[in-house]
Amino acid sequence: MTIPHGQGFTPALTGAVVLTFTRTTTFTLVGAEGLTATGVVTSTPPACQFDVRVPGGLLSTAALLPLSTCALLINARNVEEGGDAVSRTVTLSLSGASGAVGSNVVTAQVSLNDAGELFVVNPVTGVAVDMGVQL
Repeated sequence: MTIPHGQGFTPALTGAVVLTFTRTTTFTLVGAEGLTATGVVTSTPPACQFDVRVPGGLLSTAALLPLSTCALLINARNVEEGGDAVSRTVTLSLSGASGAVGSNVVTAQVSLNDAGELFVVNPVTGVAVDMGVQL
């Protein structure tokens, strides 16, 4: 996902950043200046915290970036329970001490299983992820 203002994470990140979740709780963050960081995100809704590991750079070697709100906005309209996955949009909304930002819109496969649980296929890994939401 592209986030137009990296300052939503920290004032040290200027310009757009690309946030990629490589697994459910791990990520890669690439800044406009070519800065690359990896880390782990923990979530206690509605908040989350990014534990960022930067190889000797802008944010030092490690930084905890707490965000008061981390929301994944998933369009699941007209998704049939127990039916096939369909293309829908996903947006990430973040807010914290440095301000609020939203990502670009990403298209992903969305489905509801027979129990009404929402799944989104990670466009990077191809793995269906249970969103922890049930109708």
